[in-house]
This record gives sequence, C-alpha cells and structure tokens, in this order.
Amino acid sequence: MNVNYVVTYDSVTRLILKCEPAGGTYPDEGATGVENQAILHQTDEIEGNLGLWCETHWVDEGNNFVSKGHCPNIDYWDWDLETRTWEFQHERFWNVVRAERNLRLNRCDWTQFDDASLTEAQKEEWKNYRQVLRDLPSQYDTIQSMNAIAWPTPPNNEVIEVTIW
Repeated sequence: MNVNYVVTYDSVTRLILKCEPAGGTYPDEGATGVENQAILHQTDEIEGNLGLWCETHWVDEGNNFVSKGHCPNIDYWDWDLETRTWEFQHERFWNVVRAERNLRLNRCDWTQFDDASLTEAQKEEWKNYRQVLRDLPSQYDTIQSMNAIAWPTPPNNEVIEVTIW
C-alpha cells in the first residue's frame, strides 16, 4: 500500500484536523496518544490545497474519507455530523454584519455633532443614511451572504471604507 498522506482527525466529531504528506516514514494508523485524535492513511492523491481538502471532507464510521459537498461559505457554515449537512450559523453571520454596520455608523458620527460644518439639509441626509444602516438587520434577516446586502450609499457618494469581512 502506497501511503501519500497522513490524516489526523478528531475521533469524536470525525472532523479532519490536518493532512500532511506521508514522506518516507510515517506513523501507523490508529490513536495518536492525544485525546480524541486518530490517524488514517490516505493512499489517493489529493489535488489542490490540503487545508481546503481537510475543510471539505470528514471521516465516516467506517474510517472512509467522505466529501462534505460544496460549502456555501466556510466562515458562516459548519458541518453538522448528525445531519451530515452544512448548517448556516445565523448568529455568527449577523455578528459580522452588525460589526460592519457599526463601523460604518462610527465613521460618520461626526456628521451629527452640533459643531459639524454641515448644513441642516446635509445633516438630515446623513441622519437618513444612518437610519438605513440601523435598519439593515431587519431588512435582510433571511440572507446568508454578505454579498446579498445592498449597503446604502453615503450622502454625496462619500467613501466610507471599513469592510471587515
């Protein structure tokens, strides 16, 4: 048997922790001595990024490597071993959206100060822009992608660069 990779996985969650080229010598399959970790040998070639392969595969009960299928976005989706499907992490996603929104609000706080060098009409435009930002979570509650959010354009097309995602 030609071993190409040594795969370390969590023996409880069955998730792959790492995959390394086997080299000339490599550890035997089985427990590693570290709690809940085990090793399997991969004899097939893995094309592409090994880290991505680890993220998109898992080890079934028969110690076979199984593809999880396409993950919509690894940042906001987790593999659920029980259902064997990708599960959207709503709270994690909305924490990022709110952080982005809050940064955009913070960048234009100055527009609402009494000493801001803006006309009343300009202040009102900024106030409206800020309200649209505050309303975003209620408008987009069912989305699952940052690209699906139509961020409002600041007054006068002013650039507010804050993107954290």
